[in-house]
Amino acid sequence: MTSSLSGSGFRQRGPVVSLKYGLIFGAAFLVSAVVVGSLTLLQRGPVSLAAAREIDPHSGASGSQRLAVDSRELDLGAVWAEPAHQHSFRVVNASDKAVVVDRITVSCDCTSVAPASFTLEPGAGQEVTATIDLARASGDAADRTQKPVDSTITFVFDDGRMQSFTLRGTASYPFAAPSSLVFDEAIPVGGVAIPKRFTIWKDHRIAQLNVTVSPADGELTEVASLATATSSTFDLVPAMNRPLGRFEFTVEVEAVAEEDGKRHGPMPVRISGRIGADVKWSPDDVLLIAADSQATAEEDVVLWSESGEPFEILPEIEAPGFVKVSVKEPAAGFQETTRIVHLASTQTPTARLAGTVLLRVKTKGGREFRVPIPVGLQPLIIEDPHFSESTETAQLD
Repeated sequence: MTSSLSGSGFRQRGPVVSLKYGLIFGAAFLVSAVVVGSLTLLQRGPVSLAAAREIDPHSGASGSQRLAVDSRELDLGAVWAEPAHQHSFRVVNASDKAVVVDRITVSCDCTSVAPASFTLEPGAGQEVTATIDLARASGDAADRTQKPVDSTITFVFDDGRMQSFTLRGTASYPFAAPSSLVFDEAIPVGGVAIPKRFTIWKDHRIAQLNVTVSPADGELTEVASLATATSSTFDLVPAMNRPLGRFEFTVEVEAVAEEDGKRHGPMPVRISGRIGADVKWSPDDVLLIAADSQATAEEDVVLWSESGEPFEILPEIEAPGFVKVSVKEPAAGFQETTRIVHLASTQTPTARLAGTVLLRVKTKGGREFRVPIPVGLQPLIIEDPHFSESTETAQLD
């Protein structure tokens, strides 16, 4: 009985044991197949279809991809923001039929692509070169000297379907300087100009910055205490020997790269402001009309002191050759705070002439400055009495 039960028991457990070992062997087979498949894919190389699915522009439907690109070739990396940066990548026909690229479009006119069209047999590849103006292709600043680059290239096939790839990277600028600086308040004649302070940010690969201004335009001083590894700060004082009114000049910035000594720039920074005084004049822009050879075009310019400080006009007057300048003595009722300057033409022009009269003014307090008065001489057009609108119309007809 005991023996019989034992035998019976073994017969009942037999099928269970067989099923268990069968499952184990089957799982092991699947794992080995996956491993072998993965090794095969690794041997083929990491080719990634780095693009959206192929799109039909008419229906919007997507389909299988025809072109494949290694996604690593679409990475521009960190590059200098050059106006004509070239980047190449290889596209491969991943389908089993010939592919005809009819044309190529780009997301920004800052990018051009060559070749413009091509045909690929199954498995064949084509090198495509994009030329990018990185200064225009870059987007919002990631920091002061770096901006992300994003440029999409779309291949349009002969059946109208499209496939796109996007080049991405970072455009590095050698330096970031303000495009312009404005002295907001008028700089008083004889006073002290408050320096205009500005900072230029530089890439970590820049060894030095060269910032220059013409000695005739102003004085530039680097603030050493504010210098850092990625920025330099400067104080700018404009030259004070300018005529009254607005002034404009440029400061040039150039950067020298540490890795190869390459120079980037120069880039101009436009400087503007105004030299002011309490002496005003009217009119401030004089146009003289010469009637004919017998007539002299004349104009008076009145100068006055808003603060009431007496002043005089010195005899050293600069004027273009077509204008004669004379200073009238103050007439009755005029105080020393007002002066009249007489301008008269010296010739009859056949075309408009232009220039500037510079008056040297000295105040009772000893301040000296120059007053610029733009002048022009315009010939008077004399109408022909025998010419009429009806005659002109007849001639045109």
